[in-house]
Amino acid sequence: MGKYLFLILTNPDRDEESAFRVFNSLSNALEFKNNGHTVALWFASFGLQSFLTNNEEIRSLMSKLKDELRIPYSVCGYCADKLNLGGALSALQLETSCFVGGHDDFKGVSGYASQGYEILIY
Repeated sequence: MGKYLFLILTNPDRDEESAFRVFNSLSNALEFKNNGHTVALWFASFGLQSFLTNNEEIRSLMSKLKDELRIPYSVCGYCADKLNLGGALSALQLETSCFVGGHDDFKGVSGYASQGYEILIY
């Protein structure tokens, strides 16, 4: 089975196309997981808004993936700082271990690539 990292960069609240893009990424992650693949999620840039969206379909998929299936996920701490979303994301009580990097310390996805993950960008 394969290893896949779903890199989510799109704000689901920007417009209808963006919402479908995020929904598609999460739906595909679920399908890959259900078919026995190793799956991880990485939220960066405007994709951090996925945690804050009011879109019920996206919120439901996010809950299923991270809370029910316990799929590992990472949050770009650098992006959260630059977009002033750190407080809003902290209020959601996300696991602090999922925050990667910080204000002066950008961390990318190369570690996943080194571990043999294929990176799918949404």
